Amino acid sequence: MTLALCVIGNGRLDYLHQTIRAAETYLPLHEFAHFLMVDDSGNPEVHLELDRCYPEWRIEHHSENRGMAAAVQTGFDLVTESDSDFVFWLEEDMLLTATPPLAASIETLDQHTHISQMCYRRRPLNINPDETRHGCVLATLCEQSANITQHDTWTEYDALFSLNPSLIPADICQLGWDPDNEAGMTRKLLAGGYMFGSWGHPNDQQTWVAHIGDQRGAKWQL
Repeated sequence: MTLALCVIGNGRLDYLHQTIRAAETYLPLHEFAHFLMVDDSGNPEVHLELDRCYPEWRIEHHSENRGMAAAVQTGFDLVTESDSDFVFWLEEDMLLTATPPLAASIETLDQHTHISQMCYRRRPLNINPDETRHGCVLATLCEQSANITQHDTWTEYDALFSLNPSLIPADICQLGWDPDNEAGMTRKLLAGGYMFGSWGHPNDQQTWVAHIGDQRGAKWQL
């Protein structure tokens, strides 16, 4: 079983350094074979800084800011080229705060091949009224879903393929990212018979992630 870690960003180095330090703290990095990064900043100074700080990573630098969809596609390409079985997906402003259950998630995804990702719940965002009302990201997704199944340790639903931190099978990356980002990828995967998963159940207290970023750039809107 080969694991990759992929981090994508657009040059907010203060966030990215925090995100990688947290990953080093909470992920069993000795179990990962590939460390992949997409730099969509289009900034030569950022390119040099990343190369200096992360020489052990394979970093794909975009020569210009191409936007979220292009960055995700580059990340998916890197995962496919690495011949990994699964990728742990991170954006540069998603800070791990606890160790996710990777081994159990891999076992679950192996057993349920129609599940396209296993998300790890982040803390609710105050700027999102639905999350504030529910107090839980997963509860919000379940409210938006037509089909929900609560398994022993995780929840299956059809609302959204999310770019929040998650474990993604490499064969999903091979399908390619949709230009319409999360909404388009959700439609694409549902049409292919896939569903989506999050560890835990609605309104559980456990979270694994905190969002530390400010407003996204114009080309990084979902």
